[in-house]
Amino acid sequence: GLALTRELILLMDGTIRVESVYGKGTEFIVSFPVTNNAPLMEKTELPETAGVRQIFNTLHEEKKVVPKEKDQKDKPLLLIVEDSKDVIEYLAALLETDYNIQTASNGKEGLKKALDVGPDIILSDVMMPAMDGLELLDKVKNDIRTSHIPVVILTAKADITSRLAGLERGADAYLAKPFNKKELIIQLKKILKLRKKLHERYATVGHLKDPQNKNYKIEDSFIQQVHKFMLANLGDNMFNIKKLCFVVAMSRTQLYSKFKSLTNKTIFEYLQSLRLLRAKELLMASDIPVSDAAYQTGFKNLSHFSRAFTKEFGINPSKIQK
Repeated sequence: GLALTRELILLMDGTIRVESVYGKGTEFIVSFPVTNNAPLMEKTELPETAGVRQIFNTLHEEKKVVPKEKDQKDKPLLLIVEDSKDVIEYLAALLETDYNIQTASNGKEGLKKALDVGPDIILSDVMMPAMDGLELLDKVKNDIRTSHIPVVILTAKADITSRLAGLERGADAYLAKPFNKKELIIQLKKILKLRKKLHERYATVGHLKDPQNKNYKIEDSFIQQVHKFMLANLGDNMFNIKKLCFVVAMSRTQLYSKFKSLTNKTIFEYLQSLRLLRAKELLMASDIPVSDAAYQTGFKNLSHFSRAFTKEFGINPSKIQK
């Protein structure tokens, strides 16, 4: 609040200073120049300043933009966690063109929203009631259901100690208020772009690259759990998604959201790729009939298996043994 106050006072050619005695109290002294040069007005209402009028006109214009339903589905989901309604309104107006937006008024509510909706990115203030932003950050990054979600901390505490504390706890970016809107927009886009590297790491159904990499410890563990369960149930053409949810201790929505975020594939797209890879291994290692390879890897329909196999590997399964 003080940073914003100081900016407003300086805009009006004023000054602000503080006098404080530890244990007794603090006094802020604000001074404005008296110029007596305002034009006389017939109306009693105070005039809007040009700056305030411009800000509200901009917000109003941005709010009138109604995205098409198709565009809505393609946009990433941004969760804004902030206790100031004014700041939420401003951020929403600033970012709603590029993001679907959910909001929460404190860290406790934000954590519940993160678990319920599985956002693509979280933008959070630090100083909030019920649960502050750093505690929210800790809980998000240390819960396997949400650990993959990037978190951007937005706060008035701009000193290096606070910044390092946020980054050490796993924040993907730390921006100080008052922030530059272009910097915020660029940071969010950059972070989402970097998330695509996870797709390269996990989209393949083979072995993980650098499995000992500490940066991916929680996500590697999750993918390995899912991979192991799928291999154990590869021949089951009635694959039990409920049992998989139980194994990884997630709801169906949480599982789908996290898996899609990490691999850019659905559970069943990944499972099909894994089944096709296993079928290919069976066909190349023996003279097993194509139909047996299909049935052993969970395919009920031979023609469907043949089409999927050819699309995946560029060769018909009946020809691969040759």
